[in-house]
Amino acid sequence: MNSLLSDKKIDVVDFDGLKLFMFKNDNLYENFIPHNRKNQSLDTFFKSTTEKKSFPAPSINFLNCERNTDPRAGLFIFFKHLIERKVDFIVLDIGSHIGDFAIKCGHFFRDAGKEIKTISFDPSPAGMLVPYNIEVNGLEAYNSHESQAITQYDGYYVFHFKEGNSDSAKLSFSKKNNFWQKLQFYWGSTLQFKIKIASKLIKNTLKFSQKKFDLVVRGASLENYLKTHNISNHLFIKIDVEGYDEVLVREIIKLKKKYLISAISELQVDAHSLSFLNEISEHFYIFDLFYCPNPTRFKMIVPENFEAFVNKELKNREFGYTDLFLLDKQTPDVDILIKKLSLLEQKKDAMIL
Repeated sequence: MNSLLSDKKIDVVDFDGLKLFMFKNDNLYENFIPHNRKNQSLDTFFKSTTEKKSFPAPSINFLNCERNTDPRAGLFIFFKHLIERKVDFIVLDIGSHIGDFAIKCGHFFRDAGKEIKTISFDPSPAGMLVPYNIEVNGLEAYNSHESQAITQYDGYYVFHFKEGNSDSAKLSFSKKNNFWQKLQFYWGSTLQFKIKIASKLIKNTLKFSQKKFDLVVRGASLENYLKTHNISNHLFIKIDVEGYDEVLVREIIKLKKKYLISAISELQVDAHSLSFLNEISEHFYIFDLFYCPNPTRFKMIVPENFEAFVNKELKNREFGYTDLFLLDKQTPDVDILIKKLSLLEQKKDAMIL
């Protein structure tokens, strides 16, 4: 057994029919998984799949996604759009945690009968669970995992981790703002929100932090990874790398001469958010999702509304960030796809894995 897993408590959690291993002593498990999805029985799951000789179908699938107005259907509508136009693509999940996003994609492709590969990347302890989660759900033909990082340059890097906060794993030089920078930025929000954010920042600054540890991990640039593995497909990329997202978005823009590339990336709301949105809008149509694993909206943000989006909306969001869907402007029949996505409803905001 890997020593990093020796003191971990592990539960089996339901993800739309999938059964995934997840650390129990972790903030994501404690705060973002509904109680009724925890403590699943693998024995019952294996008995059912053996008897039926199949795995459960996803609730949002290839046949019904375009009839579904739930914003969770948006990504699958996008996948179906590419498939129907015979766009040969793969999915890359960079910063995959336990692999839930990547495995949901594999689940969708298997149910649709489409041979589309999904590769996840995560060198953290949570990433060590991904190969088990792939195999438990019978997705070896659709999913694979790399225990390495995607970085700007090839080499070895130091990753910082906090015990019990698996979503906080980050490269040692990832972007971060200090207390005063955060407070100064949020001073443009409402008075009620200023008080709330100031209180949270002070508590985070004063509280005793959890056990911290570092790992040395191998990193590879996306361009070199694709070359090394002879990947010539077009790309859909989900990026969740704690303060390093903007670097990787700029890296994928460099590859757009060769590939169609759409992505999901986190936008950390800070003094540079507006300029970053303007920069990437040259290449992508931008949609606000609120929270990627289960989007509560698929709302297109046009450049003339960027300033209001950052200063009036994002500054007043409790967690200070949002997830964005970046739709390649060169996508075939992109106007048709945008029209379909515009039909998705906005739900009450909630952060649920």
